[in-house]
Amino acid sequence: MRYLKTYKLFESKSSLKFTKQPSKKGAKTETYNVVKDGEVIGQIKWSSRMRGYAFLPEKEHDDEIKKFIKDLMNKRKKSKLLESNWYEMKDHIDVLSDMSMYLWDKEFNVQVADEIISREHQCIVVNIVKKGPNKFTYPEIKQELLEMVGYMDREGWEILNMEFTHISAGPLYCKLDGDKLVNMSGEEIDYQFDQLIVKFVEKDIKTNESTEEDIHRERMIKKYGLEEIEECDGVIKNISDMALEVEDSGITVLVGYSPMTYMSAESTPKISVSVIANEILFAGKIADIDIFTDTLLSYVKSLGFSIGKNTFTTDRKMTRQILIQK
Repeated sequence: MRYLKTYKLFESKSSLKFTKQPSKKGAKTETYNVVKDGEVIGQIKWSSRMRGYAFLPEKEHDDEIKKFIKDLMNKRKKSKLLESNWYEMKDHIDVLSDMSMYLWDKEFNVQVADEIISREHQCIVVNIVKKGPNKFTYPEIKQELLEMVGYMDREGWEILNMEFTHISAGPLYCKLDGDKLVNMSGEEIDYQFDQLIVKFVEKDIKTNESTEEDIHRERMIKKYGLEEIEECDGVIKNISDMALEVEDSGITVLVGYSPMTYMSAESTPKISVSVIANEILFAGKIADIDIFTDTLLSYVKSLGFSIGKNTFTTDRKMTRQILIQK
């Protein structure tokens, strides 16, 4: 028994004990049982594969430890994959930047960059504005934009979302319908605006992973609380139902969270309602619009919400915007 020795590591802080095991005569390596609270949890012995001493857990702990190591390795692989994807993205960013030179020649400012949309994925953002304080229309950028979209489609990318901005109305979502630019109600955008932002994402990411809308919703829940967001969701749904009658007359009603709320930048969540129509239709249906507005205001006031409203004209379009806040 003179070959058996017990070692205690960090005696004042650890309950681990290392017990040397008998070895064959002339053996050049040693083996130790690792004991915690009287139980052998594994051995430290020479590993030819590791070319050094290694800890080998007991079978009952082996599967759990292997799973933990596998998860660590997968996390590292994903990190490496994201790094390699960045170089591929940089190539696409360079190509899109080259394609945008035609717009620069037409007095546009076009910025192309990457943006993180989740822990593991990024998108490519194309931001188009006219130089100076000038507005522009879709036909002015149509050819170049469609060429960019076609290139990204061939490379396995698609549009995650599009957003146009008018200073009076703020940012609004839009989309391509064939070669036309339309709002989310399908109405063609044939008036001037200040900015267009297009976000591209790999096709499998959009279908299999969280969309940007999902990510923003998670952030809103974290910022404002699930109960608050669910209450606002109910209000948005009820207002959308109220709007059906006025929408039947050809008027567009957009209901949703305000852009600043969507970005989790407000102290409390706000709901935006925009009633939009051309000047002639708006004037002809003003009575219906006023009834809808009064019904809406009575409803939200009964819930304890505060409201503000404004009516403005932009490029032959009349908009009545109502902002609702808890």
